[in-house]
Amino acid sequence: MTNQIVNVLSPTFDHASSLGRNESDKKRIERLKTKDEGFNVTAYVQRAPIPIYDDKGQALNTVSLIQACKRYGAQATDFWLNEIAKVMENNEKIKEIFDRIPDEFITIPAKDFAMAILIKNAERLRELQND
Repeated sequence: MTNQIVNVLSPTFDHASSLGRNESDKKRIERLKTKDEGFNVTAYVQRAPIPIYDDKGQALNTVSLIQACKRYGAQATDFWLNEIAKVMENNEKIKEIFDRIPDEFITIPAKDFAMAILIKNAERLRELQND
């Protein structure tokens, strides 16, 4: 697969806490409103491990995963970073998806927190584009 851009994503599973599902509404609101840079949404996404591990068994975070992907396939990684950037260009479209979820399944603070996580991660990924 060298020098080929892979334009198909594999399905992934078990994103249980990836959008802050395990946080209480109280904690979500605190993180959204705080000026404490060690507790805000940026800090949350920077520390969030993902269920992918390096060859030493250490959980990767979003940035370290992208860096590893670039080592093995920079062109394909950049392709997908650009695709993610296109999706995230219009946050209103993403918000519309959250707004379609019935209130009995997700609270307003949970929607707001998930949106903030997506936006913050999209910003972080934009910084890694074409590095």
